[in-house]
Order: sequence, then structure tokens, then C-alpha cells
Amino acid sequence: MINSFREWILDIVGAYEPGYVKGKLNKGTKITQKTLSKLKKESKAEKIEKIKISKTKLKERESDDEYEIDNIMMKIDPIIPQPKKYRIFKVISEEQKLVQHFRFINYSQESMDLLRNSLKNNLQLPDKFERFKAYLNLKNGRLYFKDLPILRQPEIQKICREAYFNPEEPIGCDQIYKLIQHKAANLSRSKVRKAIQSIEQYQLRREIRRPKEVMSNFKVFSTNTAMVDMFFINNFKFLNIAEAFSGYIKVYFVNSGHADLINECMIDFIKEIKSYHHTITRVLSDPGSENKKLKNIPGITSIFTETAQPLHLIEYYNSLVARRLMLYLDLNFDPSEVLPLIITGINNRKRRRRNDFSPIEILNMSIQDQKRIAQDIVYKVPEQFYNMKKIHKGSFVRILMVSRKSQRVRSMSYKGYRKKFSPDVYQVSRIKRIPGTINVFKYVVNSKEYFRNELLLIPEYIDKIIPQIQKLPRKEPLFDLNDDDGIYVPSDMEESESD
Repeated sequence: MINSFREWILDIVGAYEPGYVKGKLNKGTKITQKTLSKLKKESKAEKIEKIKISKTKLKERESDDEYEIDNIMMKIDPIIPQPKKYRIFKVISEEQKLVQHFRFINYSQESMDLLRNSLKNNLQLPDKFERFKAYLNLKNGRLYFKDLPILRQPEIQKICREAYFNPEEPIGCDQIYKLIQHKAANLSRSKVRKAIQSIEQYQLRREIRRPKEVMSNFKVFSTNTAMVDMFFINNFKFLNIAEAFSGYIKVYFVNSGHADLINECMIDFIKEIKSYHHTITRVLSDPGSENKKLKNIPGITSIFTETAQPLHLIEYYNSLVARRLMLYLDLNFDPSEVLPLIITGINNRKRRRRNDFSPIEILNMSIQDQKRIAQDIVYKVPEQFYNMKKIHKGSFVRILMVSRKSQRVRSMSYKGYRKKFSPDVYQVSRIKRIPGTINVFKYVVNSKEYFRNELLLIPEYIDKIIPQIQKLPRKEPLFDLNDDDGIYVPSDMEESESD
């Protein structure tokens, strides 16, 4: 279409008529021999290097008609069909709406004490509680919203602490709120977030809140793709195998990264997926030598990424497990004691981008139902800036223990689930604006200046209590029975020298 428009313009200005030269003669005039010789003298010949033409023969295409594009804009259908939606509509009762309204108002502890005093002495309720009069009652000194208790802040802190240190439960604030919201009437997101953020172990492992650049999205539409990768924590070796669409993962606590051991684990994972009536047809992994034998598994197409190009989806699942596991390894637990509990909790956790279905529920679906869910997935790009709370003079903060170079370009050894913030708590002594900017500040802590993303704002109250953690009996890691790789034994050399 563009070529046709260009030819039409050239035809109007007379470019196709004989003797036309732009900028020298009028339209349609003939060029004389004298004028041509004059133009040759004015122009200087420039040395142009000859282009080396490759003599390599290209592969012939099956049909040239498949590659021709002629007036493609005229072939587009003006009526674009709407994508099919596959959503779940939840029915909320009037009582549930009142509970949500009660949580949204988020009454203070002083208001709750005033309500308790009114119910205890049979006085008129405060005006702010009149709309909930039919549901509020007092039993044994405890306030209730119908059957749900109304807890104090220390009680909320205890519930959040037990959920955070439970290997089968999630680790994020919003996920913990979804888990415990039915235990009390006054559990709001802000109260749960404040309780979790006051836990010391959570503060030390907070993520670096910088925007992440996303170049592409990994799209899978049904259960047919597996990913495999190894990660290491405190000299322990773990093999992570994940199903790409459902997010179902299985982590093997291994003793080595031998290729035969990885093949055995992959075959075991394929059998487990087959028990859900699905078949793995392709495996994605990095081009390491330990993964080369995956292509020998029958019925599997092994795909390797480019060198130094990690597969971000399996790296995310590694971080999901390692961030949870690192907490217990720092507390001197053995991986075999908590790893199965962590995996069970992750595989039974509902995924927001999968219409609130858990990986186990997705595996129990048919391929047609999985494709309906895939049509409704919206791939979003992360926000450019994170909404951070404002730091004032005298605020309590922890300092990021990562260099600015590592913040900008993170090395391959960097892992986001490790401790990143200082164990000591500091106080901001001064705030100053950077010259030439409007809203960019530096914060002075112990006579040193830091940017906002290098400080973690924490509450004055820090929860250092570690509850009793559920664990399993200790087990040894999996061993590779094939010992034919020719490992050098130093004792042989010592015996020969002594002789």
C-alpha cells in the first residue's frame, strides 16, 4: 500500500518522464548533452567499497504465496470478536457485607473499649455502632460480631505470627489476610500488614522495592510443559521441577547434580502429572551438562535456553520455595523436616491469575477448561514506581546491605530471598533535598546519606518471638547410586608415596 502511494506521488511530479532530474530542470524537459557533461564535472566520484556477496545458497521456500503481503490493510476484518470470559461470580450475603463494612471502618481500640463498656453496663451504644446493633454482643468479657470475636492487637499479632512461621501457609501479607480473615470480625488488611511487618525475620528479608524491566511474557495454555532447575542454599542442593501452566511444583532434596539423578527425578515428576490425566511433552531447562540427558527420555522434547539467559518463570518458583525455606534453615532446621510442608502449602494455594484456582485444582481440570482459564489471563507489566511510605525525621529504619552497583546490575550469585537489610535499627537524623530536583531526597543516618529505596521503614514495635514450628522427622537427601564418574581419591596417592 505504501509503494502504491509512492508511485502515485512520483507520477504526479513527472518523475517517470524522460529527462527528469529533481532540482535541476522543470517537469517534462529534456536534458541536453551539454547539461549532462556539466553535471558530471560538478559531481565528484567517491570511493565505494564493494560489498562482499555471500555465495551460500539459501533454502528454497515451499511456496512464495505464503510470504507475499499485498494490501494487507484491506484484508483486516473490521469486526473484531470479543474474547471469551471464564469468571466465577460469588454470591455475598447481607451479613458478609456488614462484616466487610465493619472491617472497612477499622475502629480504633479506644472505640472498642467504649463499646465494651456500653454493652457491659446496658448503656446506649455510641452512634458509630448503631448500624451494627443487632450483631454486637458481649460474652465472658469478649466482644463478638454475631459469632466472630473481636480481637485486640496483641491477639492479632499472635495469629499473624503463627501463620507466618507455619511452613504450609503463605508468607505474604495479603495472602495471610485471606487465610485468617474468617477468624475475627475486625481483621483488616492494614492491621494484618502492620502485624506482619513488625516481625523481625520478615523485615530482614524484605524485597528491594525497585521496578523490574519485563521484556516478554511466557505463555502456556494447558498442562504440557515442565521446567527444571537446580538451586543451592547453605550448601544444600535442591532440584525444582515445575509444571508451567498450573504452577504445580515438586522440589527434590538431592545430594548431587548428576545427570542420571536428574533424569530419575524428571521421570518421577512425569508419572505424577500423568496420574492427573495429563501428559508432559516438552521440558525447558538451561544448557547445563547435567540437563543434556533429558532429551533421552522417550516422548519428551527437550528445549534449552541460550547461555547466560535464565528462564525467569522457573527462577520465580525457585524463589517462592527458597524464600520460605531459608527462614527455617537459618533457625537450624533440616530441609527434609519442612520442605514437604512448604510444597504442600504452595500447591494448594489459590492463584489470582488463574481465576483463584490452586495448582491441584487446575491439574484436575480437562484441557478444555484449562484453555478457558488461559483465555482470561491478562499479562500486565509491573508498575514503574512503587508506592513507598514517607520517611520523616526520627523514623526508625533498617539499611539495605546491598551495594548500589549490585542494585543496578544484579550478579548471578544474588538471590532475593536472603537477608538484605541490617539487623540493627537506626533513626533518621536529617532529610535533605537533592539540588536540581523537586521530590528526590536523601536521608542522613549516622552521618551517611541514603536514598529512599535503600531504607526500610519499620514500626516502633518489633516482634522477635519465634513460635513452635511444625516439622517432620529428619531424612537423608537422595543419593546417586551410579558412582562410575571417576572421582579422584586423595588417599590412593598418599599410600603410593608412603611405599
